[in-house]
Amino acid sequence: MRKVIGLIIVAIISLTKTVDHQATINDVSARSAILMDAGSGRVMFQKNIHERLLTASIAKIMTAITAIEHLDLEREITVTKDVLKAHGSSIYLEIGDRIKIIDLLYGLMLRSGNDAALMIALSYNVNESYFVRLMNEKAKQLKMTNSTFENPSGLDETTKNYSTAYDMAVLMRYALQNTTFRMIISTKHYVAKTASGKILDFYNKHRLVCEHPQVTGGKTGYTKLAGRTLVTSFQNKGMEVIVVTFDAGGDWNIHKSLANYAFENFKNELIISRRHFKLATCLYSFDFFLERDVYLPLKEGDEVYLGLYLKPESKKNKGLIGQLNVYLNNELILRVPVYQ
Repeated sequence: MRKVIGLIIVAIISLTKTVDHQATINDVSARSAILMDAGSGRVMFQKNIHERLLTASIAKIMTAITAIEHLDLEREITVTKDVLKAHGSSIYLEIGDRIKIIDLLYGLMLRSGNDAALMIALSYNVNESYFVRLMNEKAKQLKMTNSTFENPSGLDETTKNYSTAYDMAVLMRYALQNTTFRMIISTKHYVAKTASGKILDFYNKHRLVCEHPQVTGGKTGYTKLAGRTLVTSFQNKGMEVIVVTFDAGGDWNIHKSLANYAFENFKNELIISRRHFKLATCLYSFDFFLERDVYLPLKEGDEVYLGLYLKPESKKNKGLIGQLNVYLNNELILRVPVYQ
């Protein structure tokens, strides 16, 4: 049971008045769409964000981060006859090819290779379902409560992957914290080579990664059943945002429009720094500090409140002693560990 020691109230933060793009944002022609701040998780725009829909190939974001966390990326694997089961988008692997897992990951994310997805899964265990189990365990860990994965590719003729715009934004936000993942998805062109010297040339299918200076990464997706799905991350003015759309025509323009809305209507503000603080009460005083600086994207009229919650007997302990809760417009948005 936590003991409330104090409550710090921060006044309304007023920002310079910005141009209102809300009329344009309301016209988003996707079945489901979200705009999320990558730093804080703040949802800045939403449309049907908890509707469960087929993912198509954006499920490969989960495949990639699962592989990065569980496999030796420098390990060389031999392509087996199982590759013949893969169809659709391909990096044209052939039986007997020997290739590193890191190269498969580039083929997975840049060219959306379904053969690469299958070989990655089988490099963990000869039974594909064991790797898929890891994907679902990661979804559970990230509290992607409306997501289920049945294959590593996103194909949906027999097995199907379901998620939501919100869950996929949560996943992308998590994956962006991994430097290997970030390096892969931001790559425009990559050349892989098999052990026999065969060259595999990968150009990123995500048009905005190749053309838009603010884009830091993303993943495309399409099947007849799912329609077009798209994930994109943008960075500008010290803020990184994530856009996810499901079943959206004109999705390139939708993503650029939502990113522009974020950068023109929000400012990334330092709420509280990680420096040391002194807490004084009538009985005692002690120092504490945060694990990191706390930033929030704020628009005109937003209200931010901070609540400091400490464990009983915190004054006697070192290390983790509680948490700082950050409230935005009366809703809890962040929990930041507090240390002594």
